Amino acid sequence: MVEKSRLEEIKELVALEPNDTFCRYALGMEYMGISEFEEAIRHFEEVIRLDPSYAAAYFQAGLASQKNHNIPGAKEYLSKGIEVADKKGDRHARDEMRSALENLEGLD
Repeated sequence: MVEKSRLEEIKELVALEPNDTFCRYALGMEYMGISEFEEAIRHFEEVIRLDPSYAAAYFQAGLASQKNHNIPGAKEYLSKGIEVADKKGDRHARDEMRSALENLEGLD
């Protein structure tokens, strides 16, 4: 019997529960881990569509965009994520995204 990879397992979970933001976020993170940034962004965008207040999805979409050489896109995700985190009172997420955004200044 062949063991399934973690990626395959999470893909199956998402197929069963496509609106589960936690599973979809985990799938995006798996794609980040194997440097498939466009696929990661696609899943983070779906998390954001399903739950616009999911601050971590904006942060990861920003990082994936940066790694995919899309600095304007990264800035957009991070800026929106800062707004979302601020509204939720999530100072840690807000500050983390602010720092990431500052690191992108002058890169586009």
